[in-house]
Amino acid sequence: MLATFVVSVAAAWWISTHRQSYLRSGEETMAQIRQSGLKSFYGRGSQQYFIIRKKGANVGWRVFECKPAANGYKGLNAMPDSSGGKRLISWESWQLSNDLSEGKYNALESTYKLPGALQRTQILLAQSRVEVTQAYFTQDGREVEATSAAQVPGNYLAEGSLPLAIQKVAQNHSSAYFKIVINQVDPMHTSSGMETRLSTASIEYVGQESVTVGPQTVQASVASLTRSGFGREDTEKYYFGPDWKLIMIASDDVVEVSVTKPELDSAYPEAYNEFAALARNKEVGYGGTFIEPGTLDNIGHMLGF
Repeated sequence: MLATFVVSVAAAWWISTHRQSYLRSGEETMAQIRQSGLKSFYGRGSQQYFIIRKKGANVGWRVFECKPAANGYKGLNAMPDSSGGKRLISWESWQLSNDLSEGKYNALESTYKLPGALQRTQILLAQSRVEVTQAYFTQDGREVEATSAAQVPGNYLAEGSLPLAIQKVAQNHSSAYFKIVINQVDPMHTSSGMETRLSTASIEYVGQESVTVGPQTVQASVASLTRSGFGREDTEKYYFGPDWKLIMIASDDVVEVSVTKPELDSAYPEAYNEFAALARNKEVGYGGTFIEPGTLDNIGHMLGF
């Protein structure tokens, strides 16, 4: 009995210590990114093209673009979605200040009026707080909104910063965990109002692996990302080339492979034109401006901040 007790206490101590180490690593990683600023990662902006493959066959595409904004950066991510029986373009756009202190995010998940389906999400970040609005469809096809808020910790990953955190953890050969908002996680009802539930993103450096991308085989640095919380969990592996450019994302039997624009055009001639049309669409919010300082001054009343 005593031996079992000692082992149990030792195990609990190890888990607690390990968790605290992960937490510190997450906070330290975010502090490094804030100190460097988004400019040190995104520079003059970038554009990346991916072909999505399942069991070796092309099944879709994704285009990501990021460019400087007035006091930070803005990005747009888009890919086709045919899960509801007809084709549409799912997208997410974000804007984030250079020091990661303020930002906003918009996403269109679906236009299919399936009961309970999440249609769109908006996240506003300011003063270490988030306000999240999620729109759903009811049984009779009506759209209803749920708005919640929460304070965020030092290891919170704002939209637009996740790829940077994965890259930084891989460069540090470390492990860390962060807090994130997962669009599909419902808010929690509390006596003070609706509270945003923050999920966990665990990032771990895996090691080096040979990866063939196009005609070349390169030695890639690999990091795993596991999103978890409130009954949801998924894991992806991110592969970075020698220049730390993201070259592949793998999840189960689905792989996203970085390609050139001519390669994207050859496989999906319509892809870039559809992406460009989204970028021009005002409803997407990609061309919008940053939220003004103080916009979120009053959101905390829902939680009594």
